[in-house]
Amino acid sequence: MSDGENMTTAKSLLRKKLYAALKSLPTSEVTRQSDIVTNKVLNTVQFDRAKVVSIYLSMDKEIQTETLVEEILKRGKECFIPR
Repeated sequence: MSDGENMTTAKSLLRKKLYAALKSLPTSEVTRQSDIVTNKVLNTVQFDRAKVVSIYLSMDKEIQTETLVEEILKRGKECFIPR
């Protein structure tokens, strides 16, 4: 197996482990961590100065981004969401 193939296999295994770990997190922990991240982002100089913000729409067990999207729009910033 080449180094590239080994790397691809290692990445695939790591993704599976991380997905399993995320899946096992209680909803309350996802909410708690989402609130922490949201507050940190909203209190950065970069966010305050930004006129345009790119953000993803969260899926189950990811950092929840609804509050960030609401704040982006509430503050009159442009919001880009990838497909």
